[in-house]
Amino acid sequence: DVQLRNIGVKAVEANLISLSSDQRHFTWTSSKKKLCTVPFEEHPYSALAAWFKTDEGMEIYTNIEKQLK
Repeated sequence: DVQLRNIGVKAVEANLISLSSDQRHFTWTSSKKKLCTVPFEEHPYSALAAWFKTDEGMEIYTNIEKQLK
């Protein structure tokens, strides 16, 4: 989970994805398309790491990992 969270942090720092100002949604920075919603009272990057483990999330995670290299 730590590795998944770190990739999420790096993706936000690299401006690939964005975390909304209310810290409730992750979106693609380029298209503004929503990736995932953060459950109430959950840490945004923990929620993103958990989402990366889903079928849809794995695909996005792989894409982000390639773009960060």
